[in-house]
Amino acid sequence: MRWTARVAVCLSIAGAALVVIAPNASAATRFVGARQSIQAAVNRASAGDTILVSGHHAENVVINKDGIRLIGIGATLTPPAKALPNLCADPSDPTGAPGICVSGQLSFTDPNGPPTVVRAVQGVSVSGFTVQGFKGDGIFVFGAQDTAIWGNRLIDDGEYGVFANTSSGTTVAFNVTANASEAGIYIGDSPQANALVFRNDTHGNGWGVFVRDAEHGVIESNHIWGNCIGVLVLADAPGPAGAFTVHGNLINDNNKACAANAEEGQPPLSGLGVALAGAHDVAISGNWFAHNVPAGPSAFNGAVALVTLPADPGSPPATSPKNNTVTRNVFTNNTLDIFSDGTGTGNVLSPNACSTSNPASICAATP
Repeated sequence: MRWTARVAVCLSIAGAALVVIAPNASAATRFVGARQSIQAAVNRASAGDTILVSGHHAENVVINKDGIRLIGIGATLTPPAKALPNLCADPSDPTGAPGICVSGQLSFTDPNGPPTVVRAVQGVSVSGFTVQGFKGDGIFVFGAQDTAIWGNRLIDDGEYGVFANTSSGTTVAFNVTANASEAGIYIGDSPQANALVFRNDTHGNGWGVFVRDAEHGVIESNHIWGNCIGVLVLADAPGPAGAFTVHGNLINDNNKACAANAEEGQPPLSGLGVALAGAHDVAISGNWFAHNVPAGPSAFNGAVALVTLPADPGSPPATSPKNNTVTRNVFTNNTLDIFSDGTGTGNVLSPNACSTSNPASICAATP
């Protein structure tokens, strides 16, 4: 992954309003047991079908039909000896295919440009799976509307647990996402993301929740711990990023150290609860930030930090954080509760139950 992006596509999906797939009277329920193929069941399925899966499966799966409900019943998905190529994987590295790919219909008419979404796949849900050990991502969502990823365990996947890109109405709820080298949960390149990240346990990743160049969503009631950064909202090229609510989360012990990577433009980072890097209109309230302490060098520090990151050479000027609110949160035993680098406008950073800040007046001003 690059600090700026792994997928350099920023496409809005036409008519990105929420779409509800009505029950189909003719929908079927299909059963897949151990040593049977999940992909074969998906290929036979019609829009709206339910596929129940049990047992261990060494395969990767592609879903590109509306309304498919893929439900694991004690099901485990691990990498196959030879991955099925799909639109969610880099064709130059098929071993990096995700465990489950939910993908709309794409067009590659311009060989020199990014793909365009011809039609978004709608109303897919994936639940009840352990997806473990994939070189790339656990679950990858691209060009989709109203996808629900819930009640899964996404463990030890190489880059991301859940990666949702160029999509709207994505719900990521009641999952465990752990030990991904990049982010446990990613929402990116979606101007109308309308995403819900709810009651997940995300730990041991680079970032617990990563919102990049995406707008409109809610991050609520999650346990976000043991990452380098708990939540990162990043606006870089093309941007913007923001209009998210971060409420009622326990964000603690994000003390993992991520080293600098000059090639990817990533500074060293550690001990950060929520970082707003050029984000706008993010409302952070009712959270408990505890024991967020750097375990190594970090470009900046704070249980909540508002910063403008340096722009990459040749890129547009970096965006400053604007119109964010950090109010009515509780801070306990962090190295620094709130940090602002002084850039941006319209940011409201009090009142909170906090004691340490830079500038010191942020917490000193708290009634």
